[in-house]
Amino acid sequence: MDKLLIEILDRVFNGFNGQKIYEEELDEGIEKALNTYEMLNPGIDKEGLKQHLKDYIHEIMYVTHKNGTVVYGKDSTKPLEWWKERGIEWERYNAFEQTLSHLPKEVRKTLDEDTDKIMSFLPDPSKNDVFSILGLVVGFVQMGKTTNYTSIINKALDGGYDIVLVLAGLTEDLRNQTQKRTEESVIGINTDTQTKTGIGHIVSSQDDIVACTTRNINRIVKDEVEVVSSGDFDCKKMGSIVYKKDKKYVFVIKKRPANLKAFMDWVRNQPFYDEETGKAVEVSLLKIDDESDQASPNTSAKSMSTTNRNIRCIIEMFEKSVYLGYTATAFANVIIPTDNYKGVKNELPDLFPKDFIYMLEPPSNYMGPDEFFEYEGKNGKVTPYTRISTDDIEDYKDDNGMLETLPESLKESILYYLLAGTFRSLRNGLKKHHSMLVHIDIYKLSHNSIRRQVDKYMNHIRKVVKGEKIDDSIWERLFNLYQDIWKTTPLISSRVKYENPSIFEIDFPYSLVKEKFSEYVCSKDSEGEYKVKVMEINSDSDDKLKYDQCSEGLHVIAIGGNILSRGFTLDGLVVSYFRRSTPQVDTLLQACRWNGYHDEYRDLIRVYTTSNLYNLFCTATRITLNLMDQFRKMAEDEKTPNDFGLTLLDIKDYAIGKNGNKRKVKPTAPNKMRNVRKIRTSKKPYDGEALDISAFPLDDREQINRMKDTKEFLEELGPDNMESGDDGGAYYWRHTTPLTVANYIDRFTPCSFARLKHPSKVAEYIRESFYDGKLSGIDVAIVSMRRGKSKPVRLTPEVEVVPANRKYVKLFQNEKYFEVSGGHTFTPRHVAYGLSSEEIKHVEDNTEKTFKGSSVPNINESMAPREQRKAGMLLIYLYSDDALNQGFEEKGHEVRVNKPYVAISLVLPGSKSEKAYANSVYLQKYLENIAEGYLANENQ
Repeated sequence: MDKLLIEILDRVFNGFNGQKIYEEELDEGIEKALNTYEMLNPGIDKEGLKQHLKDYIHEIMYVTHKNGTVVYGKDSTKPLEWWKERGIEWERYNAFEQTLSHLPKEVRKTLDEDTDKIMSFLPDPSKNDVFSILGLVVGFVQMGKTTNYTSIINKALDGGYDIVLVLAGLTEDLRNQTQKRTEESVIGINTDTQTKTGIGHIVSSQDDIVACTTRNINRIVKDEVEVVSSGDFDCKKMGSIVYKKDKKYVFVIKKRPANLKAFMDWVRNQPFYDEETGKAVEVSLLKIDDESDQASPNTSAKSMSTTNRNIRCIIEMFEKSVYLGYTATAFANVIIPTDNYKGVKNELPDLFPKDFIYMLEPPSNYMGPDEFFEYEGKNGKVTPYTRISTDDIEDYKDDNGMLETLPESLKESILYYLLAGTFRSLRNGLKKHHSMLVHIDIYKLSHNSIRRQVDKYMNHIRKVVKGEKIDDSIWERLFNLYQDIWKTTPLISSRVKYENPSIFEIDFPYSLVKEKFSEYVCSKDSEGEYKVKVMEINSDSDDKLKYDQCSEGLHVIAIGGNILSRGFTLDGLVVSYFRRSTPQVDTLLQACRWNGYHDEYRDLIRVYTTSNLYNLFCTATRITLNLMDQFRKMAEDEKTPNDFGLTLLDIKDYAIGKNGNKRKVKPTAPNKMRNVRKIRTSKKPYDGEALDISAFPLDDREQINRMKDTKEFLEELGPDNMESGDDGGAYYWRHTTPLTVANYIDRFTPCSFARLKHPSKVAEYIRESFYDGKLSGIDVAIVSMRRGKSKPVRLTPEVEVVPANRKYVKLFQNEKYFEVSGGHTFTPRHVAYGLSSEEIKHVEDNTEKTFKGSSVPNINESMAPREQRKAGMLLIYLYSDDALNQGFEEKGHEVRVNKPYVAISLVLPGSKSEKAYANSVYLQKYLENIAEGYLANENQ
């Protein structure tokens, strides 16, 4: 929409200040705005603009946007809004925010708040002598990550950061796109024309910003665009840029070794570089790594891959540095091994986001993966946007793999693209970008054959609509697609997640649609070429998607592979024909260029793909959402990425090869996954996982209450059904009432350091599972150490327990809390308590392990018979106060406890556990600690 018209609307409606506007006021305000606009632009189509403006205002008013989720530990450095202390007004950011007037007010508000939260993890460059921050910002594909990091850059420059380095992907096209966005959003100067652009029209001066990279220098040769020189940073440009203290320096470079090395060489030649220490001193670096899961993670088995090494070296060169990775697919980022992970050689600190992860939440009008792929396509059930192609594209290729003719599904998708353009034109006049993506494979040779066939089919359609050829199948298929829009639009309208969405007008008679279709297909642009163009987008092609140079809108069928599959934005993307096979989930998700904001034409969005790829997209979406849930859980637990283990769900084999051959699909490239280990994990919260309370506040009074609660609990269970093991190591009750256990759990005080952090929530879950018939009983055992030396504790007349000698303690938070045995409670052999002799034999026979041997069945194997009878397991331990005090003394702590401490471990059934890849933190915290922390040393 014209920015002038947006400004007029903003004044008429008082900045859309959040108050509801009634329809009568809305109509009056729109009429007033159009009258003003008409005085400045005589001859406008006022009637045609009215509904368009109404839709726009509804979007501005009703779109909601939640703040993101930040993951960091409460023992970490506290986030500080240091800019407020210094009285910084965010001059550059406020200017940039004015360029975003086309965004809903709620979105702009959330952007400001989100970036403030991220900025609070960036140290004040004027006060801190040395710092090195590693963070990660995660958002969905096409959600607005670039807007977020350009906002961060502006705030960082306002706050005093000296050098900004943006790593902008691997291709020249993507770097140029990022350079252009950075010029508009940060620098304010078009480096090609040396004229003001974007923010440059608002800030008082651009003289303090030095653009160290430029757009490519091009020239026209025989009507073709030829790149004379790249605007990227290289060794030739080093001498022309000399650092001065009163300037800020912005680099946008490709993530290639030569460009990274050129930047390092530039740093070494500047006056701020201290050769003796090998450090850049008294200057601060903000490093934005766009698409940080690509090329940045280490892919070398021996040391460091070249790109990874250079990125790490740049960080190490600065005494003050912040590294912020941005990605929509964080799989490779979260499995980077931490610096203290065993077996990993870290000559330089790696890029694991040790300090924080910020997960951006999408606005309510965003169309993401869960909108397009929310359930697997069993029995043909797919989302309204999807059209399943059943033809085998290999049947349409020659012996060299080149396309000889178009598959019928591709012909249909092209006709639909033209029909969607017709509908958009009938609605508001199509003076906006209108794109189609054809992504069949990554090979450039095949792109050319696809382009030739698409061109051929477009010429055929034009001849049919002109009457030069007869092809009834064109008109028959067009009518079917017209009916499909009538059927699909109401389904999509019902899915809109915000109040008063745009009204998707479809009430056009077919005769009118057919007439306008013919006009649209044959229409030409101002240069006399057909308006709808077919372009081949790859590094060998001269075709370029220059949306900003098409004031009447670029209408394009874009055929490509890698360039179009990551980071690149296809404006006005309505139709996607996707048939590319890949064994990596992150590559697949990055190719979802149809994600984004399509309010005025969201009902017309279509994705043509195969059923196999559709189901793989669904699986990929589930993996992504599962990781997002883990981020939220990490934030809830107030843990840093260094303290919270993350997993990526494993994926079954999919037929993604030629001729339907199955191939193993993984979250990311195998060379990025060398340090992960496959484990089993639960699908549902609380199910199948040991929920332990083995961390406590240093408060004897609370333990007195806990002991009292435990005695009452055992008395309620009663002696009649109590059993004791042959080894005398426990008293146990089989299949007790879950409600009794829930009441006991409910009495525990929440402890943020325990693995069972929210006892009341777990208790409520137990009750719900019982009433739903998912949980019929819980086996309860209280463990007594047979060879323990501690003084026995009498709990009931029938139960006397010898406490466990656990002395592996760790203090937290100024010694207000302590953790025992790495936070784990149970000993694996004890999970046999509550199982019948037949169940024990079944487990031992199936696992070829014994509960009395050195190799013990794991908890998943032990829970299998309990799952059959819908039973959980509760183990209760008493920890000897003498042993705990011995542990404190050995660690040099002066604190002491005076009562035995009550620890529990609860495991609930019902989970069909899944395989998952665990990162190094998970392996260390949850697996190695068990073995090293107490299993080998348990005094029993």
